[in-house]
Amino acid sequence: MTKSSQQQKGIGFISIIVISAVIFALLNVYAYYNPDFSLSKYSPLNYLKAKRDEIRISDLKRLEQAVLTYFEDNNQ
Repeated sequence: MTKSSQQQKGIGFISIIVISAVIFALLNVYAYYNPDFSLSKYSPLNYLKAKRDEIRISDLKRLEQAVLTYFEDNNQ
């Protein structure tokens, strides 16, 4: 069998790179015309930062409640 008679199956590495480049270019065009769009909003790091901020806010609320309880109990 020669190379020309064999059929290729699947997607090659070059195809994946080309498809990724096209998607990236389309996202850049969309971001150019829509300044509110930011791909960084969807990153896992951003999700982790938001979760960390939620934990900090809940800790501050518990601390505030503890200080108010102490003040009510001791009047100082």
